[in-house]
Amino acid sequence: MNYLTELLAFYHWLSAHPMPALLQAYWHLLMYFNNKSALPDVSGVWHWPVAFKAPNSVVMANLGLDDRRKVMRQRSKLIEAGRVTYEKDTGNRAGWYRMVPFDKGLAKGWAQLEKQKQPTQVWTQTGTQNGHTGGLFINNALNNKHASLYSSIPDGGVAPSPEAAMEAMKRNVNSVFGTDIFKLYEE
Repeated sequence: MNYLTELLAFYHWLSAHPMPALLQAYWHLLMYFNNKSALPDVSGVWHWPVAFKAPNSVVMANLGLDDRRKVMRQRSKLIEAGRVTYEKDTGNRAGWYRMVPFDKGLAKGWAQLEKQKQPTQVWTQTGTQNGHTGGLFINNALNNKHASLYSSIPDGGVAPSPEAAMEAMKRNVNSVFGTDIFKLYEE
């Protein structure tokens, strides 16, 4: 799952499905918990688990709620809106949340994550749209941004080499400062 893609899609979705600020904050909090629960697999690739926990006490504290029934009421509204599912756990243990991703290119898969004895169900990217070559992209209709700290790539373009990307970044930084700050640093 891609945090930025989901965030952009959420705000796009909100334009047609308005919801109170408290519910928006709840959704953001759950995205945070889902992202925080991500772990690398045995090869080092990071994955967001499909199911994750967020204790009611923590949800209450973060949302400024003073009663767990208020959490349950707000959770049911998020479920009705189709943004999450929830499964109670036994006793007083935190239940299992599952985000409903906006990115339709995601599917549930299994990965052997570090620190886990059993395979974990995770979100996996099933395909891309309008794939570019030569670089990491977040390819879908919601977020087609090139994922680079150094440069951007025009639509239909080819990713620059790392050296060319570094030179582009230096030009951008130097244009802001009006001098070659990298040369000053080297002296």
